[in-house]
Amino acid sequence: MLLDIADVAARSQLAPSALRFYEKRGLISPAGRNGLRRTYEASVLDRLALIACARDSGFTIAEIARFLIARPDDTEGR
Repeated sequence: MLLDIADVAARSQLAPSALRFYEKRGLISPAGRNGLRRTYEASVLDRLALIACARDSGFTIAEIARFLIARPDDTEGR
């Protein structure tokens, strides 16, 4: 199920500009476009909830980006 950027913004309680910012920083990715509007998989809502939890816990956007792309075999910071 694809959600329009307006739907994602409403459901996540984030401004569309915040979604575009997160996309620019690599935290989320659109599934495509419907005309000029971005569309997202419904699973982006879970990712946005994780990002919000991390932000509320005091993590920076850069830190969140690093742990979202980290893999079990990454050795940086050990």
